[in-house]
This record gives sequence, C-alpha cells and structure tokens, in this order.
Amino acid sequence: MSLWQDIIERARKAIARDPAGKALITGRAQPDWGETVIAGMTPGRMAAVLRDAAEGAAADFLTLAEELEEIDPHYRAVLSTRKLAVAGLQPDVEPAGDDAAAREVADFVREIVEAPAFGGLLHDLLDGLGKGYAVVRIVWDTSGEHWLPAAYVWERPQLFGWCRQRRRIMQRTEDGGLRDIAPLRAIVHVPRLKSGEPVRGALARVCAWSLLYKNYTLKDWMRFLDVYGLPLRLGKYSATATEEDKRKLLRALYALGSDAAAVVPASAQIEFVTASSAMSSSGPVFGAMAEYIDRQVSKAVLGQTMTTDDGSSLAQAQVHEEVRADIMRADARQLMATINEQLIRPAIMLNFGPQERWPVVSLPVLEPEDIRQWTENVVAFMDRGLPVSRRQVREKLGLEEPRDDDDALLLAQAGGEREQAQARAHRHGPGCPCCGGSRALATAGDAPADDEMDEIDRLVAAALPEMEEDDPLAPLTAPLRRAIAEAADYDDLRRRLAAAVEQMDDAPLRERLAVLSCIARGLGDVRDAP
Repeated sequence: MSLWQDIIERARKAIARDPAGKALITGRAQPDWGETVIAGMTPGRMAAVLRDAAEGAAADFLTLAEELEEIDPHYRAVLSTRKLAVAGLQPDVEPAGDDAAAREVADFVREIVEAPAFGGLLHDLLDGLGKGYAVVRIVWDTSGEHWLPAAYVWERPQLFGWCRQRRRIMQRTEDGGLRDIAPLRAIVHVPRLKSGEPVRGALARVCAWSLLYKNYTLKDWMRFLDVYGLPLRLGKYSATATEEDKRKLLRALYALGSDAAAVVPASAQIEFVTASSAMSSSGPVFGAMAEYIDRQVSKAVLGQTMTTDDGSSLAQAQVHEEVRADIMRADARQLMATINEQLIRPAIMLNFGPQERWPVVSLPVLEPEDIRQWTENVVAFMDRGLPVSRRQVREKLGLEEPRDDDDALLLAQAGGEREQAQARAHRHGPGCPCCGGSRALATAGDAPADDEMDEIDRLVAAALPEMEEDDPLAPLTAPLRRAIAEAADYDDLRRRLAAAVEQMDDAPLRERLAVLSCIARGLGDVRDAP
C-alpha cells in the first residue's frame, strides 16, 4: 500500500468515527472570545502588535485584523469587494478525460462545487486576504454511496499558527505548541500576497497604520465639530446690569445652543462668532486627510482607486478596472489551487481511489468584451470566405447546442433567402467598380420574387435583363472584351483600345433607356396625380 493510500485509509476510518471533525476543535488552546485589541490603540501599542506578529505571536494581530473590518467602513467595503468579486465567479469543472470513468469522477466533483455550501467556502477561505491565512473545517456526510462535504465551518485563525521549520500552518495545542492538522479535516488557504510568512503579507498589516492615523483624524474632527460646529454665542451686558440680568443672559446663550430661542433684556446684546474658513470641516486638515487615507487603503486592497472614489472618468475607470481584473485572476487561481489540492483530490481519493489524471476546478474570469462588435467582425470575415467554428461561436455567445431540430431557433425561410439576396446584392452596391450599383437587383437569383416587385423593380429588371443576348450593354462591352482577350501584352492592349472604342455601339442602350424613361415618367405622373 502506498503512502497516500495509507493516509486516505486512516482518514476514512477517522471520518467514519467523527464526520463533523470535532477532533479539530478540541485539545487546543481556546482564546478569549471577548478580547479586544483595538480599544485604546496607540502608535506604540500598534508597533508592538505588528512586531509580535512578525516574530510568530500573531494572536493580537489576528484579533486586530478582525476588528478593523468591524470599525472602518471603507476598509470593510473594499475588502468585501475583493472577496465577493472572486466568490461570485461560477466554478468550471474540466474532466480528466472522455472515458466513462473520467466523466463519473467529473460528475462527482460537480456535485461538490454546485452544492450551496461551496459558495460560503470560497468566501471563508478568502478571509485569508486580510489576515494572511484562513482555515475552514470540513463536515462530511457519510450516509450515501459517496462521502461528500456536507458543510464548511470557518475556524478562528488564532487557533492555528505558522511553523517556520515546516513552512506550513499548524494547529495550536493547549501547551502552546503546534501539531499537524489531520488529513481531510480542514482546508488551509494561504494567499501569496507577498513573499515570506503569511501574516507579514496580510492586507490588514498593510492598512493598520493608515487606519490608526485615520482614527486619530476622525477623533480630532469630532472634537472640532463639537467645539466649532455651532457658532460661538457671545453675550454683552451693560455696565448697569445686575447679577440677575447676567444670569438671564447666560441662560439665554445656553438656550440658543439647544433650542435656538431665548428671551433677553432689551439692553443685552448677542453676537454669533463663526470659525475661520481655513479651519472648517471641509478644509485640508480633516476631510482631505481622511480621503487621502481611504485612497491609500483602496490601492492596497484593490490595486486602484477609480472604481471606489469620486472624480474618475469612464476611460480611467475602465483602465483601472482591468488592473482589478488582474488581481481577481490571481486570487481565483491561488484559491482554486488550494481547493483542488486540499478538497477535490482528497475527496476523489476517498471515494474513487488514486487517479492517473485528475479533474480540475477553476474560476474563470471573463473579460469584459463588446459582443456586438465581435459578432460584426466575425460576419465580415465570413463574407470574405474565412471558415468559422460553430462551437467557438456558441461558446463565445454562451449558447448551447440545440438538442434536436425542434429545439433549434432559426430564421423564417423567406426572410433568410431575402437576407442572403441582400447580402449578395450588397457586393454590387453604391461605388461598385463594375456597375456603380446599377446591377444590385439584376444579379441572377438576387432579384425579388415577381409578386414582391413593384413597377420600378420591373423596369430595372427589363433594363438589365439576365440573358446575355438581350443585354443592351453587350454592344458596348463586346469590343473591349475582344481587345482584352486578343491582346498579347499591356502595350498591345493600349494600341487596340482606340479601335475598340470606335466599334462600341451605344444605340441599343440609348433606345432601351429612352423607352424605360418614358414609362417611368408616366408611372410618376400617375402616382403624383391628385
């Protein structure tokens, strides 16, 4: 028995005894669920938390990362945007082959990824973007023919730690040590945001100082508004005012601050003193500082600012959206590498045994594209004789292959023939080098059906008939054609052209046009008559 088979066999027995994976959450250090780190945070305390995390004691940092998502709306918004952009992608399963066994395994994998719980798994694993890593416990359903994941439970990252010697995330024990996570019990996702240890590349570490400074800025802003949000009420009393008059004036000033109404003696004066415009709430001290920090956080999390902040043009937003798509592709690729390695392949081995080739689950990121422009380009190339794959066109447009003739949606036959005739006639449209567009309806098979032709259509058809012997252009073009056919070279053709021009007979064409012009004039007079 191979090493993998031995591991899977032992994991199968363990899952049979404990499908919910309770062994993963027992026998280890339990943190204080009510602990907080961010309350009373100072620059000195922040430096200590980040230093401890870099040295391996990351419990306080992980709690800080959790709290940053709870107290800062902008960080929460941009981080959720990055998570949901990937978690909302539709998973795609690529079978390992075309044989029956490969299709059976692929159907098993689709059952896993199409389960409602799979979307929650993607979101929980992407929690590692902010904290450096994420751990999700697998709850197995062993009641059916195949053992399938029934649920996925997010576990607090404080219950795990990074082992520098073994370069992996391991489970913490009650004595503070680390031990391996049992096979097929959990999925550990470590996003590669920065080379090195996971917590040092976490987005929360990048944004921690910015959010601390923003917190100080907001506190100062609130103090400013508390003091200068309302204008200063300045009361003046006369030299003859009594102590009772002064108390009444003071009570009136307090009332103006809350009730905006007061009664004062006629001899008293009240003035309102406003804050300087340079120190207003819209000045650079508070508002601009908070906006600047938000922009830096957007850059750190999304890689751009145009789709989250104001002041961007459509072209700029489209360019920045492409940068964000690069991040999406990287996040999706890393996430699915984790899931394929730690969920899909182990589940296949658990149910089908080792495989020579494995199916692959991916999260394809579709590029925004103008489908209408793409379709017009394809049609233009088809008109020029370029063969196009039906399968590729269906995949591009998201159309399925019709199951049978009844399921196929086609244009009406008459309409289809008419469009084909118009397409062929378009080759002799305005500016055509051979006829200038006059033969648009005279090409064989291109003219409308007789019951669809009006008088003018019939006149055109009579002017340029399909039979060569009745063509009034033949006496004009025949000498030129003979000269071209008999010429030995270009110089010989130039010498023959003068004689060919003298032999051209335009009488049949003039006669035909005169008759038809007369008929057209008569039709016009009849239609225009009152």
